[in-house]
Amino acid sequence: TAVWLPNFLTEASANLLGRLVRLDYVLTGDTFERLAGHLTPSERPLARAQLANEQSAVRERVMAVVRQAYGVEQPQSGAVDDQLDPADQFQTLDPALSLRPPVGTSMRAYAEGIVDQLYSYRFPRHPEFTERVTTADLRHTLAQVQLALNQPNGRLENVESAMRRVLTRVAGPLDLGTMYSAHFVADVQRWIDLIERRRAESGTTTLTVGQVRAWLDGTDTPTERRGLTSEVADLVILSVAAATDRTLLEAGRPVTVPDIGRLLNDWELRAHEPGNIPWLSASGDPEQHDLKLVFVKAREGQTPGNRLYLNPVGCELPDEISRLSSLGATSDGEGANTPWVAMVDPGGTGLTVLATRID
Repeated sequence: TAVWLPNFLTEASANLLGRLVRLDYVLTGDTFERLAGHLTPSERPLARAQLANEQSAVRERVMAVVRQAYGVEQPQSGAVDDQLDPADQFQTLDPALSLRPPVGTSMRAYAEGIVDQLYSYRFPRHPEFTERVTTADLRHTLAQVQLALNQPNGRLENVESAMRRVLTRVAGPLDLGTMYSAHFVADVQRWIDLIERRRAESGTTTLTVGQVRAWLDGTDTPTERRGLTSEVADLVILSVAAATDRTLLEAGRPVTVPDIGRLLNDWELRAHEPGNIPWLSASGDPEQHDLKLVFVKAREGQTPGNRLYLNPVGCELPDEISRLSSLGATSDGEGANTPWVAMVDPGGTGLTVLATRID
């Protein structure tokens, strides 16, 4: 809690404030008409205009006095009782926090300066957002970060103008990447390192959304507190999940479309590991087999005849088919002892994998 103490007004300034109160009363609603009964109808408009001009002038003088009383402007003789030094006008209930007189020329700037000091004390590592960030901004940022992570070196070219502004305001302060003049480079390594470090320190084997939230916010380390809202934390969590190929699980089942603002604390963040999952045969028919899986960061490619193959980032599809053939698999999975197929969104995870049948 912070207290912003003003100096007292002088008698002259108090009288000026009283004058403003009376003018406001007279010019509010139909009060003027009731009080101007002694004036002719033709005299009333001029009288009202004169009072309105005086009201405006008096209000400006009162506001100047208020700014002087609160230390925003240098006190003038006769305006305020100059009893408090600027440093004494800002007090807190926490003896460890000493507020400095803010820099600014308006009451708003001073109030924002005080709030910034309070937040910086309570949340030393909070993101320096320069504007209000909406949920839509967070969702747009996530979409752009995910697109960039699927590009070589995390570089997304030719970002739309509107998205450039969003990424500059959101991704930059959150350390999710850098927006250049026309391209965006995603980089969430700082967050990955933080999570892995805290995971190693705590001996955690199962990552949950709630646990990661606490680590991101520095709940148990006051010098690392960030004051992230749940929605901002969701953006970071989903960005890390995309960068590390982790899936969100609810009660052991993949969450189909995890959305910002809807992540639950008991959801698990699980890294993809080899296992038994349904696979698509070369003809696209679902079958159940034991699989040996090789997980790769890739996007799916499709050939004529609805046959699905892996198309790694930066690799042309014909070259990939050729490479698979050299490993003992034909391009259509026929005539080979260990046919390779491309898995497209197995189990709703959104992951593309390369699999070989081992039964």
